[in-house]
Amino acid sequence: GDAQAGPAPPDRQTAFTDFKASTEEGQQLEAAFNQNKIDQRTKKQELRTVAEEISRVKVSMEEVKEMVQKKQRERSAEGAKVGGDSSVSLIDEEEYALIKRLKDLKKQYREQFDAHKELKAHLLQIDHNIQKCKTQLLQAFERWYEEKYGQLVSGADAVASAAKTLSSSTRGPEGDDLDENEQFDMMEASRLETQHPDALAFYNAKRKTSPRRTAGRSPGPSPRRH
Repeated sequence: GDAQAGPAPPDRQTAFTDFKASTEEGQQLEAAFNQNKIDQRTKKQELRTVAEEISRVKVSMEEVKEMVQKKQRERSAEGAKVGGDSSVSLIDEEEYALIKRLKDLKKQYREQFDAHKELKAHLLQIDHNIQKCKTQLLQAFERWYEEKYGQLVSGADAVASAAKTLSSSTRGPEGDDLDENEQFDMMEASRLETQHPDALAFYNAKRKTSPRRTAGRSPGPSPRRH
């Protein structure tokens, strides 16, 4: 809300909630953040579904492959009975259908594997968008707070309180708190913005290359061509 009478401005968390609710910039940035969180959940669910499908197809491939090999062994044994000429025993309809089924499953596997890779790339982009939204929201809030309450806050108090801002005040569309890494990112960005504005860009670039967030493992190796 508005500055209260007296020397103290509202605490930064209350002010941050006010900024997101009462200013056009805050509303837009909060909406963008929430939309990215929704997109992230959707893509993560799609990724889980595709990973499950890949596992199912791999099991089917192994089963059909074993059936094809069994038919081939039977055909080879049949050929041995007639003078060792395996060509005497031709592929029957059942074996042909199994070979076709195996080929179709391999095609499905490659398609799902490619879809899995594409979804992971989308998730990386969404993660980047979320980090960008949080940084923009933080910077916009700091500017707004300084303009509205700066005359009530001494420099030392501003530096001390900046690192405490937003520890759990930016939430997803369903009220989910930021995880520890996200909280750290926001507090660190807040500290740098207040103390060393020029260092903020360097910190963001450095954080993007950090090994802390590792990509998920691939669901399996690409199928060998037969």
